[in-house]
Amino acid sequence: MTEREKLSRKYTLMFAGIQGTFWMFFCVVCSNATLYLQSVGFSNMEVGLVLCIGNLMGAVGATLLSSLADKSRVLTARRQIYGLFVLQFIILVLDAAFTGKTVLFQIIYMFFIAVSIMINSLNLKLYADLEHAGIPINYGFARGTGSFCFVILSTVLGIVFRFKDVFFLPYLGMALTVLQLIFHVILTKSFEEPERSAEGEKEKSSSLMVFFMENKRFTLMLFGIALIFFAHNTVGNFNINVVRNVGGGPDTMSFMNAFMALTEIPVMLAFGKINEKIRSHTLLRVSYGAFMLKQIAVTLAFSVPTLFMAFVLQAPSFAVFTACIVVYVNAQIPYKDAAKAQSLAYNMTTVASVLSSLIAGPMYDVMPVVNVLIISCIVCAAGMVLACIGVKKSA
Repeated sequence: MTEREKLSRKYTLMFAGIQGTFWMFFCVVCSNATLYLQSVGFSNMEVGLVLCIGNLMGAVGATLLSSLADKSRVLTARRQIYGLFVLQFIILVLDAAFTGKTVLFQIIYMFFIAVSIMINSLNLKLYADLEHAGIPINYGFARGTGSFCFVILSTVLGIVFRFKDVFFLPYLGMALTVLQLIFHVILTKSFEEPERSAEGEKEKSSSLMVFFMENKRFTLMLFGIALIFFAHNTVGNFNINVVRNVGGGPDTMSFMNAFMALTEIPVMLAFGKINEKIRSHTLLRVSYGAFMLKQIAVTLAFSVPTLFMAFVLQAPSFAVFTACIVVYVNAQIPYKDAAKAQSLAYNMTTVASVLSSLIAGPMYDVMPVVNVLIISCIVCAAGMVLACIGVKKSA
């Protein structure tokens, strides 16, 4: 094994620790958000409002912080993320202290969601910094580790939910926040961030408007991704509704989340090898088509087993997209705009979550679940077309 390969393995394992702890935290904060908020007494519309504003705050905050990380020599990604972990822990303490159907609790949970989104955006900036420094990271392996950790925690929660209510989740979130911080310290203490010269610093990173004008097809793809993930999050944000529609309950939902993450792992772990044979632009188009097929299959599901069968398509859709989009953006967009581009790509999924929370939540309150899913299929089809057109052929 060469020195470069040893370096790559070392940093890939450390980055995998960051991904693993983040996606365990995501399992707590987002995958169980609807169940948690409904347990407090909120309706689907009220849950949708919390998710909408929280995701919107996270998307705006993540874009601003990532753009700042592209430009600033002082407010670097690692310094920002340390501050966010402290803020996240404080919010979790407030969450545990003020749980109840109140406006204060709604505001606390909105910030809870927003901060987690910003942390993930800066995680992607850290990946870009490592690659720019000449340290090749097997992102598929690291992200696959995240899915594996998600599977473990979601499975455990599925068992725990059978005999315990959901109000222990903030305390679990506190423990995972500390664990995330530990893994970040381990990696960042052994890695020097790329230096930025003060002279001409502003010219190095484009403003958002200039970036959009310079990357029109990429911008079109972003719109397509937003529509695809509107459909995806119409299921994901309100998965307890979809599960109950086919006869399941909270434990079924947790096992279903674990099953979906389990299907992702082989794809993500093998992504490096797959990408050597099939270029990222082709893989992205495959994933967009698979999202459409999955949405149709979920809509047609009539029982718990058929719903689980539909989510087998999580592998060629979400898993391929998640592993591929980071690599694709890193190859297509210059390093000067790396954090901004990665943040925008991720934040399109967040914008979609905002829209689905705002629109789908009230729809679930007044329409049959299957009608909501049919509408999501139509939106997904439009997104698939735009995203496929927007994909630029890889060099």
